[in-house]
Amino acid sequence: MCIIEDFYPKSLRIKWKKDDREVRGRDWKTTENDSGSYRAVSVLEANLASSSPGTKYTCEVTHGGKKYSDNLSSRVQSSLKINPPPAKELFINQRAVLECVLTGDSRKEVEGATVSWTAGGRSPATGDVRVGGVTQAGSAFTKTSTLTLEESVWFSGAEVICSTSRTSERISVKRGGQRPSIVIYKPDKTVSDSDSVSLVCEVSSSDLANVYIMWKVNGGQYIEGNSMTTIKNDNTLIVLSYLTVTGQQYNSAEITCAVKDANIQNDLQPRTSSPSKTNSPPTIRLVEFGQSIMCIIEDFYPKSLRIKWKKDDREVRGRDWKTTENDSGSYRAVSVLEANLASSSPGTKYTCEVTHGGRTYSDNLSSRGNLVLLR
Repeated sequence: MCIIEDFYPKSLRIKWKKDDREVRGRDWKTTENDSGSYRAVSVLEANLASSSPGTKYTCEVTHGGKKYSDNLSSRVQSSLKINPPPAKELFINQRAVLECVLTGDSRKEVEGATVSWTAGGRSPATGDVRVGGVTQAGSAFTKTSTLTLEESVWFSGAEVICSTSRTSERISVKRGGQRPSIVIYKPDKTVSDSDSVSLVCEVSSSDLANVYIMWKVNGGQYIEGNSMTTIKNDNTLIVLSYLTVTGQQYNSAEITCAVKDANIQNDLQPRTSSPSKTNSPPTIRLVEFGQSIMCIIEDFYPKSLRIKWKKDDREVRGRDWKTTENDSGSYRAVSVLEANLASSSPGTKYTCEVTHGGRTYSDNLSSRGNLVLLR
């Protein structure tokens, strides 16, 4: 609507333009005010919201030999969003990597927009900021600026601001109190190697800060869990991270849940917990058992191991019994070799050789005629 007021004399001409092209509007009746001046209204059917970004609509009025005009332009729709740092960079590189994503419906506007950062009121070094090119998804255009900070700056609670000439967004870590407690829930029954095992790492505190959780399997690279959930329980905030592993990994590997959080102690070291018993080598003892020799292997972890029997230097076949788990979480295995020490040739040596965790352990018995020598 173009409202033209307080003009005299009455005669005037109204013209509408869409950008530089003349379009037809609809003029309402010119009315006279009490003061003797006049008022006119003209209407153009147009929807600014659905028009192409930057489209300009002009109402041009000719009165008394002079031209007067005013215009409206459809606004470029844009948004700015800061993505918080992923846990992986914090654990592996001790860096907080934040993304500021500018999205708009005009490629020209998005491409020409300058994205700037401050952290704790200071502009970052040029090398800490990286700006990507413009990408398109449907009718939306996107440009991403990435800021890399030392993890100590991020965990200090410094406010990070991402800005363009039109708008700005702010983000900062939520700081808590003392470091949270960590509990890992594991299966309460024996797991076979063919099973799939779900582990839950529970991080809880009455004053919980932002927490970042990663997992390790057998001391390898940090990996993310399958999913994460936050629960408010009375006055306690709980964060749960879920990890699914194979039964073989669970039985043979040391699995660790590691947590970083913004705490009052400014402690940046990961706090860890493991559902697994610490690696423990086996103890081996040989026992003569009737017409057999029994190899008893105890107190080892993880479960996986390999047993080999030798008669002197020649490998012979024994019979392995089922490996069982102790109350302490360590394991016990038994292997039996059919052999009669009493009737064996003097000096015959029987060896039980166990490979566990990449190392080999052994014990042996030798016959001496009618005597048995235990070594």
